[in-house]
Amino acid sequence: MSRTFAEISAPWFRRTRMRIFPLVLKILWAAALLAGATTFAHSQAPAPAKSSHAPGALPLTKFYDTPNPLPAGKPGKLIRSEPFDEYVLPYQISAIRILYHSRSPSGEDVAVSGVVLVPDGTPPAGGWPVIAWAHDFIGSARQCAPSLQKNLNKGPLLSMYGGLGYAIVASDYAGLGTSFPNAAQDMPTRWM
Repeated sequence: MSRTFAEISAPWFRRTRMRIFPLVLKILWAAALLAGATTFAHSQAPAPAKSSHAPGALPLTKFYDTPNPLPAGKPGKLIRSEPFDEYVLPYQISAIRILYHSRSPSGEDVAVSGVVLVPDGTPPAGGWPVIAWAHDFIGSARQCAPSLQKNLNKGPLLSMYGGLGYAIVASDYAGLGTSFPNAAQDMPTRWM
């Protein structure tokens, strides 16, 4: 009995096809994944530009520039102030950045920055009761001032007091925020 070429090659063709078919599927699958990944990569937005300040920090603005020479003033006298609404505070509180006069340990007139937080609404008779808040020490560079932190370094705590009806005055200490170098490391200055 003679067999045709198709009959003789059929088993070989089936065995070869069974080995090649999975390989072809793998190659096609890899090509589809590569095409999809390339399309996905090209559709992504470019990475945002790097910020010049730490996450959670606010930029050091001209508000913090210390007048040179300082205008005459007694300790506590306001040099300037500005309403500020970029703090992350959970309650209805108005924030006002302040720059005021203080004294160095040697008696030199220095500018100190800070923030005043006031509850929204009508103050009680005699005004809001005031809390003078002294922050923990988080660094000695100008940019370490709590008023340059979006949450004032203790935003929820300060907001709680505001929600209870208190006004909060938070000093940055001399040298934090303003340009009085190394004053924040001088302990007597921190309490003046």
